[in-house]
Amino acid sequence: MCTRTPVKMAWDTHFVGNLRAVNNNILDMYHLKSLHALRQCDTKKFTKEANGKISQTFEMELPHWDPPGTATFKSTGYDKVILATGWKFINIDMFDDTCKPETHTEGKYLVLDEHWETTVPDMYIIGTAMQSRDRRAASGFIHGFRYNVRTLFHMLDLRYDNGELRKTVFPKIDADEIANFMVRHVSVSSALYQLGQGFLCDVLVLKPQEKPKGDGSETVMGVAEYYYELPQAWVLKNDYFMKQEHMIIVTIEDSHHKFPTISATEFFKPGDMNPRNCKCTAFPQGVFYAYKNGKLQEDLHIGGSLVVRADKKIFEGDNNPNRFSNKVKNLLFRQVGIGRGDHFERLFPQEEWEKVYRPWTQEEIDMKRKQELAAKTVKFECKLGIME
Repeated sequence: MCTRTPVKMAWDTHFVGNLRAVNNNILDMYHLKSLHALRQCDTKKFTKEANGKISQTFEMELPHWDPPGTATFKSTGYDKVILATGWKFINIDMFDDTCKPETHTEGKYLVLDEHWETTVPDMYIIGTAMQSRDRRAASGFIHGFRYNVRTLFHMLDLRYDNGELRKTVFPKIDADEIANFMVRHVSVSSALYQLGQGFLCDVLVLKPQEKPKGDGSETVMGVAEYYYELPQAWVLKNDYFMKQEHMIIVTIEDSHHKFPTISATEFFKPGDMNPRNCKCTAFPQGVFYAYKNGKLQEDLHIGGSLVVRADKKIFEGDNNPNRFSNKVKNLLFRQVGIGRGDHFERLFPQEEWEKVYRPWTQEEIDMKRKQELAAKTVKFECKLGIME
């Protein structure tokens, strides 16, 4: 199997469009010396030889040779060649010149705006072709694009038939009610989960009709609007949302891309769940972005878990399951001034923390640091690049 660029594994990228484990048997057999081969090269031509076999001429970059260079090789003896040279979603020639949409990536994808409209006005695309705008979440598969299609239905209803976007309206602004509602919904929303990394989002708009009293009261007069499953890129360009005094965008994201490159089998430890803003976690979590008149004021990562639930106990002995909603209540206090800002956010109260968690001694910390430094400074005899 020959490829011009390195194969991207889905377990490394967390993108379903890359190579899934269920399809990577040839890689497994190659590394276990089972008479299969992988080659990263640039194929120049195939030739049918006099004996009926097929030969391949290819170039290969060799930065680890002395001196570094590019070599041309010829490999022969093949009976058949399967060309997996990519695909295009659509035959663009089926369109008349008066309604031919633009494409990108050498014609592979249609150019779509923030709500899947092509460059031809009033022409929209649904289905797996929606991944033209999404190379991180699941828009290329039915378990993802089905939510995009539902969202597009409501957006078209708004645009063409004076309909409304899906939303829940709260007749008063109650910090406790709203925080619990948001945490509950982000815990069970399949759309935000499948279209994660911020592709689809929920939006909370707060319209207080009075100033908070500053006495710790959880409620003020006003209206809260909670909108469901909108493209975040569209929200960030929408005048209605970006002119709001108080707006919070809600997504589900993980932060695997913020970590060093490690083996997929090592990426199982939970992130530190005690900070207010848990920006580093291997697991999906609710993320809240607070805006004021179109300007980002604060982001809040409430903390991830293996089961993505923030509305209930996530392990035996979890005696502060309210920490997630408490973080949102404190966010509402900081941004809007309602309620209190001192709700308890840590994983355990101090008395429980001492029962279940043993901090390492300085000697243990030094030993671990020494092990990590030793691993980073290992010198290898062989290399694959100019530097290493």
